[in-house]
Amino acid sequence: MIETIYNIKIEEYDAKNEEPQVLCLGFFDCVHQGHLKLINKAKQVAFMNNYLTSIFTFSNNPLTLFKKEDLILTFKERCFVFEELQIDYVYHAKMTEDFAKIDKVTFLDNLLSKKNIKAIVVGEDYTFGYKKEGDVEFLKAYCKEKNIKLYVEKLLKINDEKLSTTYLRKQVTAGNIDELNGLLVSPYLVIGKVEKGRGVGEKELFPTANILLPQDKIPLKEGVYYTHVFIDGLRYRAVTNVGSKPTYGIDSYNIESYILFYTKKLYDKEIVVEFEEKIRDVKKFDTVDELKKQIKQDIDYVKNQNGGY
Repeated sequence: MIETIYNIKIEEYDAKNEEPQVLCLGFFDCVHQGHLKLINKAKQVAFMNNYLTSIFTFSNNPLTLFKKEDLILTFKERCFVFEELQIDYVYHAKMTEDFAKIDKVTFLDNLLSKKNIKAIVVGEDYTFGYKKEGDVEFLKAYCKEKNIKLYVEKLLKINDEKLSTTYLRKQVTAGNIDELNGLLVSPYLVIGKVEKGRGVGEKELFPTANILLPQDKIPLKEGVYYTHVFIDGLRYRAVTNVGSKPTYGIDSYNIESYILFYTKKLYDKEIVVEFEEKIRDVKKFDTVDELKKQIKQDIDYVKNQNGGY
């Protein structure tokens, strides 16, 4: 159960669904502006024909089988973004060695045969099936035979180059939130369940909500960030420390948020942290009082920003 998802329906990729719909095909590993072109086209076609919209993606990290790379957004985080984009269905599959060997025809048959897919939207470089043998030209012939409309969108380019996940990964590791958020569909985010910390913040500084970096997710560069935290559907401003706590000699990486105007306990509750701006680097202070003074300044800065409580 995904606590942060409220209306979107999440189903296995070979599930049966007789509702007429427009399907976006791709990995959608971070849901950037190029992906938004596909999604907007699908929503346009769906609106004009009274269809629903759906997306196919992977529920695990398929890159572990090939490049050994981590993700910008986990499956759960992508579903949160799809929810915000008002997608009706997410169909997902788990990439395994066996799944990677499925040929192009079988992949399409398994995905489409039990569904009422009226149209498909893909990017011009879309590939699928064993060794990526399926491409847009093959998909055109397949859709024509199945009487499915196919829409092929041109790639979005930044400075004459394809907008790529590789470029976006560099922005995550560099902590370039402004650049990153300008290319993603919505602010960079992390979803996690609040863990019980050491209690130092509550006793000596300010009470915080601590979450761990999800498995297979690229670590954001250490720093102190202005964020928004979603709790039970409400959006709160927050100051979030990412990474270590050198003043206390703590090297472990976690994500710790002081949430403005929120006083309830959050242990074991799933929250969404959206990153808006980097405030400063992580720094070791000589005394706890100096750290406390700096955090008060960080809080004052966030209080003067708009959005949420």
